[in-house]
Amino acid sequence: GADSYYHGFQGTLRKRFSNGLQVAASYTLSKSIDNQSVDPVASSAGGGLCTTNSRTPADIRDWRNERAVSDFDRRHVLSGIWLYELPAGRGKALAGSAAGWVNHLVGGWSLNGIVSAMTGEPWTVLSGIRTSNNSHVSRADLVGPMPKAELQDKANTVGPVLFRDASAFRIPAPGSNGMGRNMFRGPAYWNVDIGLQKIIALSDRARLQRSEERRVGKECRSR
Repeated sequence: GADSYYHGFQGTLRKRFSNGLQVAASYTLSKSIDNQSVDPVASSAGGGLCTTNSRTPADIRDWRNERAVSDFDRRHVLSGIWLYELPAGRGKALAGSAAGWVNHLVGGWSLNGIVSAMTGEPWTVLSGIRTSNNSHVSRADLVGPMPKAELQDKANTVGPVLFRDASAFRIPAPGSNGMGRNMFRGPAYWNVDIGLQKIIALSDRARLQRSEERRVGKECRSR
């Protein structure tokens, strides 16, 4: 009985491999709105639909109260890759005439990497009590202005917390569902993987064979 809407812009920039360098990057600006999100990872709980799960509607008789950004909504997503052959070794700018063990030592090196960065996902603060009906835990009520959710250290608490205390929230009145859904955003995420690779030619014969294959391939494409 749920519905969802997605709008987004996607863009890609790509430099094909040439002169020892390849770079590609993609960016997505999007917004997803629904009145129910189901997480496939939580399939052991029936797709996340249980009495204490934030994805379960607080009141199935009022779906408008569930309308908000999707649980998986990320406003900005940026990803990129690169591959760079170091200009050293036989035929390169540095040690281009190197032969034998010198070429095996300094040649064939390349750097590569993957970068991912994205804004955080929305989430909901629950009250822990079934104030509206016996089928689902209600959401908490706000006290005063909207507090800022950010990771921070708290004394005598293991790991960071998003709020110093619960003073900004209260249990909703009997018969009510509390604040709206997904009103807070989690922290942003980024990750960088970097690799160093070396290719070693087993013999000059193998190197010459690859050169000949590339030459034949160019002639075929030109025809």
